[in-house]
Amino acid sequence: MTQLPTTRYVDPNRGRDRGIGSRAAPFRSITYALTQVAAGSTLQLAAGTYSAEAFPITLPSQVTLLGNESRQGQGVVIRGGGRHTSPTFGTQSVTLVLADRAMLRGVTVTNPQLNGTGAWIESTAPTIQNCWFQDCRREGVFVLGRGRPLILNSIFERNGASGIFLMRQAKGELRQNLCRNTGFGIAISDSAAPLVTDNRLINNRSGVVLSRRCRPVLRRNQIQNSQADGLTLLDEARPDLGDPQSAGENRFVASGRFDLNNSGTSPLVSAGNQLNPARVSGPVTFQAIVLPPPAQAASPPPSRVEAMPSAPFPDIAESWAQPFILALTERNIIRGFPDGTFRPAAPLTRAQLAVLLTQAFALPARRLAASFSDVPANYWGYGAIQEATRTGFITGFPDGTFRPNAALTRLQTMLALNSGLRFASASVEVLTLYRDRAEIPSWAVAAVAAVTQNRIVVNAPDPQRLEPLRDISRAEISAMIYQGLVARRQASPISSPFIVQP
Repeated sequence: MTQLPTTRYVDPNRGRDRGIGSRAAPFRSITYALTQVAAGSTLQLAAGTYSAEAFPITLPSQVTLLGNESRQGQGVVIRGGGRHTSPTFGTQSVTLVLADRAMLRGVTVTNPQLNGTGAWIESTAPTIQNCWFQDCRREGVFVLGRGRPLILNSIFERNGASGIFLMRQAKGELRQNLCRNTGFGIAISDSAAPLVTDNRLINNRSGVVLSRRCRPVLRRNQIQNSQADGLTLLDEARPDLGDPQSAGENRFVASGRFDLNNSGTSPLVSAGNQLNPARVSGPVTFQAIVLPPPAQAASPPPSRVEAMPSAPFPDIAESWAQPFILALTERNIIRGFPDGTFRPAAPLTRAQLAVLLTQAFALPARRLAASFSDVPANYWGYGAIQEATRTGFITGFPDGTFRPNAALTRLQTMLALNSGLRFASASVEVLTLYRDRAEIPSWAVAAVAAVTQNRIVVNAPDPQRLEPLRDISRAEISAMIYQGLVARRQASPISSPFIVQP
């Protein structure tokens, strides 16, 4: 029988594995309770120790396991481990396997088995919030594959190898967690590139250890009293520790050996971090922070909410982007097709972007124009590509090509607008607006935050879905270019529910 989403209750002391799992007659085990619930349901756990389970417990998609969030899981203990066969990493001892969009909130997790892991996340995007991972023999949380978890406000204590370990192509966000008295507070390897922000790593053997080709973004973390190094870099690891427009604001205090030990092969840039240069080892360049200019005391232009003229293109009559398209066609920035259509869903190329940018924005040259092996002087978009590179909107590729006919993604459009319009840096916190923020590459986080803060981003039909890697449409680029004009006070704002409001 199909179960409806609801709340069921579990109590290891007075529950019985039968009935409906009501507050008055709870289930006894999590294992049994999970067979009785559907997607969207919550299992409310009473205080006690859940050790008589069939480990590992697999928490299904869109199911919440809820204990005591106000005490970060104290008193609600899931203890044990079982054999989990990973499709890419062999057999492991695991307490919990978290499926996509599963939620683990307010519980304590302990795996006392040899090489035991508390929570296993493999190519899924669950949420762990207000939990306590303690006394796991290996690590509290292990993330691999294309895992994209949100791990928030949780405690990792006395775990054998590390509090949190991310590898392969893992991303996601680690926010406001405490890692203490463990091996490595946070370990990141392979090509993993998570956002690591506002965490405290205290009294660990090493605070953060990065290896292989990982590219995490580190912001506002406190790394204190590490027995060895606060931050260790190995191999080709290259974290983002800030730049002149976006301070790292990581704070290193009282490391036993080095605050920052770059033993890898890649030079490192540090901007806006509290680091003692005398306690830094390896190639590290310290850069100053560029403060944004003071805000101009100018009133914004009035909102443009008057009725627009009837659409000249029959295929935009019902389009959400009609006001933006009409505004740009009035300025001769964008045009339709010879058959009288606009084709709002059609994709664009890099060459077409160059044309639109040069028609929309008249900016001074910032660099010399580049020559590209695949853009001859007689190419139809040659002049626009030269102008767009001179003004700093777009660049070519390391192999000397421009790839004018390559499809254009939403992310590439945002990067171009940020580069050419030179927005001031913004806090990456603004990216919490997006449910799919884990899809933003770590190297693009600062730029996407800046265009979001300046209201360049327009997401239809869902403002909370950024979809950075999807090809951009003619409707979407019309809206974003118009928002660029608004940001430069060259156009009046158009009211739209799809403009992302930071």
